[in-house]
Amino acid sequence: MDFLRSIEEDLNLVEAETKKKLPAVKDAAEKGIEKIGQIRQLYAQMLRVEAAPGPGNAIFKCDAILRPFLLACNHATASQKLLIASFNSIQKLVSWDAITSEAVGNILRVLQIQAERNSHQDIQLKLLQTLLQLLTLAFNKGDEQMTNEDLISQAIWICLHLQSQSGNAITANTAVMTLRQVVTMVFDNITTDAKNLDGAKKVGFLVF
Repeated sequence: MDFLRSIEEDLNLVEAETKKKLPAVKDAAEKGIEKIGQIRQLYAQMLRVEAAPGPGNAIFKCDAILRPFLLACNHATASQKLLIASFNSIQKLVSWDAITSEAVGNILRVLQIQAERNSHQDIQLKLLQTLLQLLTLAFNKGDEQMTNEDLISQAIWICLHLQSQSGNAITANTAVMTLRQVVTMVFDNITTDAKNLDGAKKVGFLVF
């Protein structure tokens, strides 16, 4: 399967990049690779009895696969190459809806760490891209756990921090555009909730 193969290649890259300097990340990558093998077997079993499981299926939501990429992004000595690769991998998992609701907070945490720590433009742009993709998934799913007030505040803080502290116009402008999109999603979500509530009241009135 292309998705599993791509993530496995990413984990192999992380393992190779961290073998000597970041043993904890390397160990996590090895466990992630083992988990990929287990998921591949489960995927093959499911194919025998039903249609191929696609994005959002529970078999792909595994913290053991996400963990190596989060650890790499959390490490102060991670190379720029490793950070870019890890952000790319996180984006793949998000795009496939292969993360748990609980993982959203962990991803935002490492995005904030890199926003505070990293001054490289390509890293800053990559984390803003990851942030927007993550929140788009969260709002599209309508998962309140993924879009609670604390997480939204954290996302807005990241955008404001990069807009004011990045030191370059490209990152600052991208942060502003990302912030606008985040705010739009928040208000669209509020409007949808209000319409649903209003509709529920009307239904209740008709019933009673």
